[in-house]
Amino acid sequence: MAEQEKGHINTKRAVKNTAVLYTRYLLLLFVALFTSRLNLQALGVDDYGLYNVIGGVSAMLGFVSTAVTVAFQRFMSRDMVSATPEKLKRTFGVGLWLHFVLCIIIAVILETAGYWFVTTKLVIPAARHAAAMTVFHTTVFTFISCICLTPYNSVLLARENFTIYAWLSIFQAIMRLGVSALLFILPFDRLKVYGILSMSVSVFASLFCIIYCLARYKEVRTGPVADMKMAGEIAGFTGWATIGTFGALLNKHGLNFLLNIYFGPALNAARGIAYAVDSAVTNLMSNFIVAIKPQIIKAYSAGEKQEAIGLVNTGCKISFFMTLFFALPILLRTDYLLDLWLKDVPAYAAVFTQLVLINSLAESPAHSLDALCHANGDLRATQISRCFFYALNWPVAWFLADHGFPAPAIFISPIIVACLSLISRVYILSSLTGYSKRIFYTRVLSRMLAAGMVSALISLTLTETFFRKNNFINFIAVCLTTVASTSTAALFIGLNAGERSKAVSAVAGIIRKIKQKFSSAAHKNGTA
Repeated sequence: MAEQEKGHINTKRAVKNTAVLYTRYLLLLFVALFTSRLNLQALGVDDYGLYNVIGGVSAMLGFVSTAVTVAFQRFMSRDMVSATPEKLKRTFGVGLWLHFVLCIIIAVILETAGYWFVTTKLVIPAARHAAAMTVFHTTVFTFISCICLTPYNSVLLARENFTIYAWLSIFQAIMRLGVSALLFILPFDRLKVYGILSMSVSVFASLFCIIYCLARYKEVRTGPVADMKMAGEIAGFTGWATIGTFGALLNKHGLNFLLNIYFGPALNAARGIAYAVDSAVTNLMSNFIVAIKPQIIKAYSAGEKQEAIGLVNTGCKISFFMTLFFALPILLRTDYLLDLWLKDVPAYAAVFTQLVLINSLAESPAHSLDALCHANGDLRATQISRCFFYALNWPVAWFLADHGFPAPAIFISPIIVACLSLISRVYILSSLTGYSKRIFYTRVLSRMLAAGMVSALISLTLTETFFRKNNFINFIAVCLTTVASTSTAALFIGLNAGERSKAVSAVAGIIRKIKQKFSSAAHKNGTA
């Protein structure tokens, strides 16, 4: 697929956006890992576990917010191809109205049914009940502020303004790091303080983003618009998106509730550590999807169907390799990395981390396929399938926990289900969009698996042969080994000739621009 300067697939823009988000990722990775360590030290294992499981109550209703955001971003990206400024403003106003209604509904549900669930079903030590309730209420308020922010975030993403999006995320991360540091200084209940200050950071960041969008983009300078026809169109899209997202969150947070009920808050802390590592590993891949998704939607909306499908196929492979790139060294040296990172490693944290990372590898290609589904707009079949497979994990995990299986067994079934869900997505997209199953299995999935197995085999062999002893130098050597093997396998086995040429050209272009900037800076200094 040749680069199209006049089309909606803009390779240079995609590379630039990915580079911006990659820089954001590296900074957030360092801050997030350090913040998790401080939080675990300051709160302790039980309070850290409580914060994770109570936050999951609000996140369980986050599937509605996520679905509305996905739908709204899709309509904004679509309308930016051909809509007039007035229609674009009206679309935003309808989205604003929908989010306003959503805030009221979710606040009522969380403060009634959510409060009942936390107080009657979760395992909370009696001495920590008051602190847990403070965390619950501040989490609810934080969640509502995030819903208010989502229409403006959607505009940033639809406009492909990833620079301010990246800086806003970095600012939030640094503020949260500051909050974690304050826990060691302030003479109050640390769990309560953490909930209140975390809420303050989210509210402040939301206000900043809203003010920036109002100053920059004309389409957001409007109030809520109760256009029932357009709202019905967005809500119809949202309804199906909600089903799939609900299944994913039931899988993620439902399992966390089961851990709390059957094994206690300490294992919630181990699960929180596992997902902190997983989030650090998969954020780069998520940023890549964020960068290419608007282009897939715009290209598909403009009738450039084959170009959009080609970008989806490339996206599947790159998503997998981005995840493998960081997951492989962690899988090989999980115990040492957790010991290096944390002062006190919760029980089961290492095995939870390994299983969650393997699950993310299995799920990684599905995100690009979902972008094509959103571009097409017919979500019914894919979302029902997605919800079915994700929701299947919960009764299986419940059965295992209720029959005395060890905690790690709960994290195994999601890996199998993720593979089945991927096959289902490909089959359904084939009937909806003409997406080729044969090309996916023979040119996408087969290349991914071959490159992944080669890189894993080389890395494992070299690690067990030369770097078996756990120390920092050997860990760095393992990282370098996995980086080299994964990059080489991805380039020469995973990518086809056209993709390989583009990847080399993109990297060469980035290096050339960096050299030009350094040369320009050196020339200015010499002139001065």
